[in-house]
Parts: sequence; C-alpha cells; structure tokens
Amino acid sequence: MFKLRDALIIAVLLTAIQVGVHLLTAWQGDAGMLAGTLLAALADVHAATAAVLVRGAPGSAAGPAIASALMAALLVHAGSKCVVALASGGWRYALAVAPGIVAHTLAFVGVLALQ
Repeated sequence: MFKLRDALIIAVLLTAIQVGVHLLTAWQGDAGMLAGTLLAALADVHAATAAVLVRGAPGSAAGPAIASALMAALLVHAGSKCVVALASGGWRYALAVAPGIVAHTLAFVGVLALQ
C-alpha cells in the first residue's frame, strides 16, 4: 500500500511530466513534444503517453508527430528499464530481463509503425 506522502509525490511527478510536455509542445511545437516526451519517458512512459495523446490520436492531423513521439518514448523507456535492471541486478539479471523488454517494445513499436 502507498503511504499518503508517497502517493502525493507520485501524483506531483506525473502531473509535472504532463505539464512539462504540454509546455514544451506549446513552445516548440512537434520538436518540443518529442523532446519532452523523451525526457518524460525516462521516468514514466504512461505519463509521457498521456501527455502526447492529449494532442490527438495517431490517426489525427498531427498523427505522424504523435506516432513518432510514442514510438520514441517506448524505445527510450525500454532502454531505461534495461539500465535499471543492470544497475539493480547486475549483468546476469540484465541479460535475463533485457531481451524480453526489448522484444515486446519492438513488437509494439512495429505495430504503431504499421498504422
């Protein structure tokens, strides 16, 4: 169970991620959205995805930029998960975990790329 303080910290972090991506998008357009999404994906891919999808669906007018940002966010987040696996469990753990992380991420990115 979460402690109230921990839940508030997580809520503030996720909100800050979404606000940051929105502000970068408003300031720099598609390039800002991509930069904000990549930074956000290092911490949490769900908040980064939500911040991007607020702008529209991959099938909307901004679809190509949204799809690119989503694919990049997934790849960056997978890389950060692999680094965390290495740091927390060593090489043997990372070698056991990383292929699965990379495989399912590439599968999902491939599906997004086909749309």
